Amino acid sequence: MDDCPEPARMMAADSGTAASSRTEGLLNAQRDRHQSAVTSDVRTAFSSDQLLSLETEFSVSMYLTRIRRIGIAQRLSLSEKQ
Repeated sequence: MDDCPEPARMMAADSGTAASSRTEGLLNAQRDRHQSAVTSDVRTAFSSDQLLSLETEFSVSMYLTRIRRIGIAQRLSLSEKQ
C-alpha cells in the first residue's frame, strides 16, 4: 500500500497545478490587453472647422455611404478612416 500516493496528496498536487494554470492564464490575458492598448491607433485631433462640419453632417444623417464619406474626407483634408 505504500506504493499508492495518498488521495489528499494527489488532490493537493492537482489543485496546485490548476491554480498555477489559472494564474498563468490571467497574467497572459493582462499582458495581451496591455499590448493591444499600446499598439492602438493614435487619436485624431480635429480642428474646430472639421468638427463643426462633421457634426453638421452627422446631424443630417448618422449613416454615410462610402461615396459621401470619401467626399467629406477630401473636403476636410482627412483620410477616409479618420
